[in-house]
Amino acid sequence: MARTTGARRVWLGVAATLLVALLSACQAPTTRAPVEDRSAPAARPTTYTVRKNDTLYSIAWRHGLDYKSVAAANGIAPPYTVYPGQRIRLAAAPPPAAPARRPAPAAAKPAPRPAVSRR
Repeated sequence: MARTTGARRVWLGVAATLLVALLSACQAPTTRAPVEDRSAPAARPTTYTVRKNDTLYSIAWRHGLDYKSVAAANGIAPPYTVYPGQRIRLAAAPPPAAPARRPAPAAAKPAPRPAVSRR
């Protein structure tokens, strides 16, 4: 009987050690995450000088702009190639003016029916 009691004590000791280890792993960290103040938006630059390996898409994405708007503002046509040292305006191009709409043609009157004589 002494043998069973000793094995039971070992098992309880191992279980207690595991429980303490698991619970201590759940402890909250003592250091806090850094907090960044984002209440005031940073001033957005108006130009950018292209660097090696930059693409028009990556430049526009980095500055929160649509690459097609940036291309239009800088007169860059597809395939939107940019070169190191080139200065890019980061202001989005104004949207193209909508084409003037023509008024709908007036409804055409149906052609008069030929008169049918009854005899």
